[in-house]
Amino acid sequence: MSESFLINISVIILFLPLLGFIVTIWLGKKIPKIFFFEVFILFTGLVLSLILLIGKLTSFADTRIVSEFKWIDMGNVPVIGSINIYLGMLIDDISALMIVVVYIISFLVHFFSIDYMKGDIRYNR
Repeated sequence: MSESFLINISVIILFLPLLGFIVTIWLGKKIPKIFFFEVFILFTGLVLSLILLIGKLTSFADTRIVSEFKWIDMGNVPVIGSINIYLGMLIDDISALMIVVVYIISFLVHFFSIDYMKGDIRYNR
């Protein structure tokens, strides 16, 4: 596995819950069982985070994978000087493990809330 592959997986993992949220909000009243899509999104994120963890620990153990780019360039500001804001991703062993832990907990919460929220007026929310 390459570093760019692991960075791409981590970006997908980052934005998967946002995708699930947007689809659930837009289609929540039209499709009654839309919550299964959210559970599927979280399961996909969990699988991808496990792939990220295994790839990180097998190919790049004890190294930091960093990817960054210049997000905002304000140029030369009077009195302050040059202002640049960078946006990036950093993956080390602890962050890869924490992504898996967060996805396991969020997947289990969503999965068990299906039966817990049954009969609620705002079930799709």
